[in-house]
Amino acid sequence: MAVAVNAVVIEEGDITGEGRKLVLIEETKTVSDAIKISEVVVKFRVTRLVRVGNAAVVEGTIEKQIFFINTAGVKSHLSETLSFGDTVDVVPIDPSQPVTGPFQNRSVLEDVVVRFDPETHALTQKIAILINVIAGGVTGDPPLQTIAATPTGLGAEGSARPQVKATQPSASGLPKEIKVEIGTGQTRFLLEREITLDAFEVTNITVEPIDDDPNIGRVVEGKVIVQATLEKEITFLDREFESQTITERVPFSVLVEIVPNDSNDPARPGMQSLTDVSAESIFFEFNSATSVLLQKIVVVVTVQVTVIRRVYPE
Repeated sequence: MAVAVNAVVIEEGDITGEGRKLVLIEETKTVSDAIKISEVVVKFRVTRLVRVGNAAVVEGTIEKQIFFINTAGVKSHLSETLSFGDTVDVVPIDPSQPVTGPFQNRSVLEDVVVRFDPETHALTQKIAILINVIAGGVTGDPPLQTIAATPTGLGAEGSARPQVKATQPSASGLPKEIKVEIGTGQTRFLLEREITLDAFEVTNITVEPIDDDPNIGRVVEGKVIVQATLEKEITFLDREFESQTITERVPFSVLVEIVPNDSNDPARPGMQSLTDVSAESIFFEFNSATSVLLQKIVVVVTVQVTVIRRVYPE
């Protein structure tokens, strides 16, 4: 088990208020081609802090790298990025004095616990984050923090803790994770391609997206940049009238505008996007005299933008 936390000394000035809340993010996913999880490395950062009265809206990202041994005995890895958002009340240090001064982020990555079931290939990850916001003090955010948890080093379950500790809340006070839809968007475009093919006749063309991961988009302000690849299978008769098949991969990128469900809560960087790519229609024309194959594909890209937010029991 390895633990690595970047730490700096942050001097505190006149702090007039503080808000603390421990949140638990739990996710279970299937790593179908894994026989052993070597290590899960989690990186955490706060990307946005907004003051609303005496409360703070905190948003950030969690980047995960999952290292595993696949069924062929080769070490592999996959990565994913989660977005989260939450609110915390900032209460005055001195009840007789108001909360003044700018809000400062002091949130930390508290703990990472991972569990892997080699029979079902289910990987369960629990990430504890201490959201901590102060009012006043010296400006400066904590650096990017990293925790590496190794389940196989501890048997069925592994845990890694940084040096910063938090007061644990009661079980009834833990938040529930809710995925909130921010908005959706869809675009259609024509992908036209011309190739030379030594054939007598083209009999069929099929098109499929090859990006299995729906998180192929990157959220920017109000839009999502999607980079994906289509795989085409072209079936034809060659000059000897034998049936042949070739495959071709065509990468593309497109900008999809996201229509927000709430105009005051648009798509922003750090949020998660789920993308679906499909070929709506295919047209092709082959000129046997010139051996030129013209292909026109209508591509449909649909994107949903979500963010993880927490609901606390009253």
